[in-house]
Amino acid sequence: MTNGDLLESLSDGEILKAVTSSTKLKILSNLNVRPMTAAELAHNLGIYKSGINKHISILLTTNLVERIESDQRKWVYYKLTEKGTEIISKMYMLFLIAGIIGGLAIVAALANFYFSKYSETLESGLTRGFNPVKPLISFGDVTLLLIVIFVILLFIAWLYLKKKKYTH
Repeated sequence: MTNGDLLESLSDGEILKAVTSSTKLKILSNLNVRPMTAAELAHNLGIYKSGINKHISILLTTNLVERIESDQRKWVYYKLTEKGTEIISKMYMLFLIAGIIGGLAIVAALANFYFSKYSETLESGLTRGFNPVKPLISFGDVTLLLIVIFVILLFIAWLYLKKKKYTH
């Protein structure tokens, strides 16, 4: 499934409903680890099996999950389809990128606050006749450092998802 196919599938209203429900996302996340029965999913999520069955039926119709019956027909397992695996992997990546960007934004805001306070101290110190000590790094250095950290974290996330894709 290419990125274009994924975006096209996400534009489908039923799939969009499936991936925007927190319970369905938790089900997809659990099934991303291994195939599970409805009882296992109910236990892991802390909700009744009837609720799980309702969510699974929607995931089955959107072709994100498939049903696997055992030979003895004693247990029915559910597992992610290829489409489901692609979508959950992309969602993990989006959450990871959002977290990284959020963290970097907080660090940048703190650095901006620090350097604005430093410049106020510098200006007031110069008018009083003393020369305050300059900081060890400039705001430009902090910005460049944040960009490098962001690129490294994205690369690590990409390697992690690539490794996870081949281990399934």
